[in-house]
Amino acid sequence: MNTKRNTSALLERMKGKWLMALDHLAPNLSNATKNVGQSVPCPKMGGEDGFRLFPDANETGGGVKHAEGYFSQGIALLMWVNEWSFPKTFDELEAWLGDPLVKAEVHSLPKRKEPPKDETPLKNWLNKIWSEALPLSDPQAYPARAYFGYRR
Repeated sequence: MNTKRNTSALLERMKGKWLMALDHLAPNLSNATKNVGQSVPCPKMGGEDGFRLFPDANETGGGVKHAEGYFSQGIALLMWVNEWSFPKTFDELEAWLGDPLVKAEVHSLPKRKEPPKDETPLKNWLNKIWSEALPLSDPQAYPARAYFGYRR
């Protein structure tokens, strides 16, 4: 039976679940999923540091095999590491998403909050610029008035 596979819908459903899926469907990637963003031995060839998952791997499933190239999405990565065809990879991901145990585990995961960024240096820089700014009525602001006049 030849059915059309909706890759866009699958990728959308996989966002935030890729690390779990990679662990389950490609156990030889477990070192990489535990060390996201860091170089680890290649899951196929071994060695010292021939592979790494991208920092956003949980959203995209992407990684890089240093000697072979980039896998921007988890589907391509699974095809490479497991030597699967696209239909096989797609069907395995669909089956994994449909597993009741996976659904329960995904729903029980705590939502990760990003720590707030310290924007103090940016605010200080913007306040410094603002404090040094001239009003448009100042004679030295002629270029700005001319620009705004030209732009209407």
